Amino acid sequence: MRHSIRDDKIKDDYSAPLTIEGKQLAHDLVGYFVDKNIKAIYSSPYQRALQTIEPTATTLGIEINLNAALRERQTNDQIDWQNHLEKLWQNFYFKTAGEESLATVQQRMKTAFYQIIDESSGEIIITSHGTALSLLFHYLTSGYFNFIDWQKMEMPDVYIGLFDENNQCISLTKEAY
Repeated sequence: MRHSIRDDKIKDDYSAPLTIEGKQLAHDLVGYFVDKNIKAIYSSPYQRALQTIEPTATTLGIEINLNAALRERQTNDQIDWQNHLEKLWQNFYFKTAGEESLATVQQRMKTAFYQIIDESSGEIIITSHGTALSLLFHYLTSGYFNFIDWQKMEMPDVYIGLFDENNQCISLTKEAY
């Protein structure tokens, strides 16, 4: 699940909370998850990710497992974000000073995902960030989830992945909640 709407007035990426609307949308997600037989919840430690999953975790009575590897991509200000993002998606190893490459983030997310899968059984929720999740989805779908799909992600957004016994992704679908 991608976090809900971030308060952009707060510049510190780690502590930026949800907006009032973002908090309401997070509460609205509870009804979607209440009958999904969730066994575990994992989240980025960033405030907006936690605020997105907390209402669901509280309602389900499930502790949130914080995982720093699910964090947002380290980046810096760019004059032309759209052009920069297109360059990043064309070359996952491209980066400017002070930011993580998409290849680095994808590897971090793959490692975290398989560790979570190995220690969990049953249905789980992973709450993270748009870029981080899109790179995981890109890997899991052998590249079918791409830059255009990333651009279409909303806040919040819920994706359901189905996996075989070898943890290979059979399907990844965007859910209407």
